[in-house]
Amino acid sequence: MRILVINGSPKGKNSVTLQTVNYLQLLYSEHTFEILHVGQQIKQLEKDFTPALEALEKAEMLLFSY
Repeated sequence: MRILVINGSPKGKNSVTLQTVNYLQLLYSEHTFEILHVGQQIKQLEKDFTPALEALEKAEMLLFSY
């Protein structure tokens, strides 16, 4: 399953909450996880939402991390 993680933390990859997602990736290695750091890249996404839209269209499940 393709899982898209919407990470709302402004800390991006250094988010403490994202560590839970990293644990889930280890636990469910048969699934594909893609992480969008929207909290950190909000200004960039406001200018061009295309990469996020493409990721959303491919995803089978959304996981919100805040």
